[in-house]
Amino acid sequence: MVTVGKKIKLDNNIKLLFRCDAGTKLDLGTGHVVRVIRLIEKLLTQRLLKEKQIYIMYRHEKGFELAKSLINKSNYNFKKIEFKANKIKVEEELILKSNANLIVFDVLEANKNLLLNLKKAKRYLIGFDDVGLGARYYDNHIISLIEPKVHNNNSYIGYKYLNLSETIKKKTYTRKNVKNIVISVGGNDKRQLVKLLILVLKSNSNKLNYSFIISKETYLKVKKIKTKIFNNKNFIFHVNPKNYSEIVASADIGIVSGGLTLFEFASAGVPTICIPQHKHQLINIVKLEKKNITIGLKNMVKVDKLEIKKHIDYLRYNYIARKKMYSNSIKYIDVKGLKRINKIFYEVKKIVLKNFNK
Repeated sequence: MVTVGKKIKLDNNIKLLFRCDAGTKLDLGTGHVVRVIRLIEKLLTQRLLKEKQIYIMYRHEKGFELAKSLINKSNYNFKKIEFKANKIKVEEELILKSNANLIVFDVLEANKNLLLNLKKAKRYLIGFDDVGLGARYYDNHIISLIEPKVHNNNSYIGYKYLNLSETIKKKTYTRKNVKNIVISVGGNDKRQLVKLLILVLKSNSNKLNYSFIISKETYLKVKKIKTKIFNNKNFIFHVNPKNYSEIVASADIGIVSGGLTLFEFASAGVPTICIPQHKHQLINIVKLEKKNITIGLKNMVKVDKLEIKKHIDYLRYNYIARKKMYSNSIKYIDVKGLKRINKIFYEVKKIVLKNFNK
């Protein structure tokens, strides 16, 4: 295995295509694209690939609008393939036209016929957290967040393969008196949790500070609320902040959604109250609740405001409970997943090159 940080020889025979989406439709959020961009950054900084060897392919239409803006913000000069409509034949033709020999899918469920056809075309396939029946066709399947219907002997399973921000720092202590509550409910606030939480938290004690980490789209929506909350010094709104990790580390309590955000707060040692944006997030909320890492609100029909207040008060006035959650969080969740994934890609690159040179 390669030592992380070691300079390795580049090979221009490799072409890698990432297939991902982000949007408001179905169970989509922004996590798939965020993970892909983060992985690309890692591959580039470790010199596994050059920008010109990378393609990123995404849908751009109603319900899938968020991918393009996220990708354009990345400031990388990789090639972009944009398409509309869920037509498998079109998708297949575009992938094959790129001449990429390594295809990475970070989507909730790739079409199994598409995967089978790509296998027949002798493409090497890697999947991330694919819940579909087509997952059996991946040469490698990295499963960190979901319980797949099928997986093979080349699967990498567990939270140790979570693609989390490496800038997250562990808290070194748990403060006895709660001062800061940080709220982060994902890039796509499907259930309008930010609006609801503003209304819940504004009635709480003004001795607490509330920091909201939100997207520009969410900020524009909630600012329409007829309230003086935006002039309240106890409420701070961070729109796509560059110092995300520092804000997370400042939290005594986090209120989060059930995607990557939940795990990033856990890796920092922040006790959380978790409200899922999507039904499939309940699986991990239940798992982490059993490990005493988070407190979950699991009703997907209605968010109970009184239940939120109850959990905030419980954590606020129970130092021992928060300290135990802190210890369990840093014990079970770390930020080394990206390094482990990078090592997998290093080995995959050798396999692809060997097959290419036959």
